[in-house]
Amino acid sequence: MNWEGYLKKGNEYKDKEDYDKAIEYYNEALKNYPYKFKWRIFINLGHCYYLKKDYDEAIKNYKEASKNDYPDKEKWIVCINLGQCYNSKKEYDKAIEYYKKGLRLGGKEIKKYGYNSAIISTYIELENIDDNDKRNEYFGSLVKIMGEIDNFKEELKVNNNKDNPIIAHYTKPHVITDMLKLKENKEEKENKEDKTPYFRLYEVCYMNDPEEGMTLKEIMEKEDEITQLYNIYEDENSKKDMKKENYTFLGSFIVGEGGNEKEYKDIDKLFLWRTYGKDGDKEEAKGICICINKEFFDQNSDNLSNYPMNINNNDNPSETILEYGENPDEFCLYKVIYEDTNELITVLKKIDKYAKDLDLKNNKIKKLLNRLLDELRYLVKSKHYTEEKEYRIIKRYNINKEIDINEINKNKIKIDYDIFSPRLYIEIEKDFTEYIDKIVLGPRLENKDSWKSYLNYKDIDVMESTCPFK
Repeated sequence: MNWEGYLKKGNEYKDKEDYDKAIEYYNEALKNYPYKFKWRIFINLGHCYYLKKDYDEAIKNYKEASKNDYPDKEKWIVCINLGQCYNSKKEYDKAIEYYKKGLRLGGKEIKKYGYNSAIISTYIELENIDDNDKRNEYFGSLVKIMGEIDNFKEELKVNNNKDNPIIAHYTKPHVITDMLKLKENKEEKENKEDKTPYFRLYEVCYMNDPEEGMTLKEIMEKEDEITQLYNIYEDENSKKDMKKENYTFLGSFIVGEGGNEKEYKDIDKLFLWRTYGKDGDKEEAKGICICINKEFFDQNSDNLSNYPMNINNNDNPSETILEYGENPDEFCLYKVIYEDTNELITVLKKIDKYAKDLDLKNNKIKKLLNRLLDELRYLVKSKHYTEEKEYRIIKRYNINKEIDINEINKNKIKIDYDIFSPRLYIEIEKDFTEYIDKIVLGPRLENKDSWKSYLNYKDIDVMESTCPFK
């Protein structure tokens, strides 16, 4: 196989997220690859090592790319990616150094890629600060705050490689029939809309918990060392502006230990059926519980800054300069924490320390800080819900018009008009029906035999709840 063949195979394995194989083929391609184009392989190698969390090797390869004679258009991206690596290593000063260099080299070009990184969008939104030294100082402090939040979230994320959980979602019976109908229509190609059965995340304002989003503020209020954060988070002018441009979408799940049939007791519980397992008429325990394959949930970080700027694969190096592609949305699953854990308090204290270097009288900076704190807001719940042991997918979109590319975020938000009041939602663009491991029928669901026959016909494993509910 020649170098072109090795490059093509490397790109294929990279797209499949088999990074070890991709690295193997990229290294073979390097042996005979035309020198003036070697920077491309080093960037791809850097991406692979980054996504394997081998940040030292990622740094090594990104720096090798920068040694090669490569187009100016790409230089700022390599600097941003080096910043991402150092940020993940918690070497914030080095990260900030590379971020600043990349953003300086990128110039106006960065506005096209604002959606790729909160790092970039934050820098853009600080442009109204005339004092360059102050702007850089504030940027540095905000980067450190992002790093602390990212690393905290990473500890809460379900790891598909280490864990083998049963992941379940309670819902109404018509949800699964609607999805399976969509799949039928798509396969028969008779539906002009050709819709795919996607899983929906609805905006958080529709959650049934009256205390939703309040617990984090209550924790801040109790802790003397972080009252500054509480005062900023409570600032009404800042929050009012944020509501117009920030939307948070959420999906709730229950996670139990993997194993045999007996292990379903972790997700098949009476209080869950009464609270979440309702049908369309809000009748308790007449819903269903969908057990979902762990592969449905993404593993690449969906955090603020921990994702490298993407590069569209091009197997022919003699063609025009590569265009940078949109990084895909990642939908990771996070464990919800209840009340003030030591780990959360430690993170909030660090954020408070970095926030002391910010001009908190500046409304723009207050908005930015509030937006970062909102990354934690819906991962913290009241201790009254501890028994639920909830896990969540949380996705936030900023549609601030100052960043041109945020129009893309706005277009991802859809409206459900099928209920009494319109509801905002987004979709996880995977065929959800392909990831169903089992469906548990609610204790009071009527016509269970009919449901079993239907679901078995659709090749879906099914069982009845063992909860005694009449």
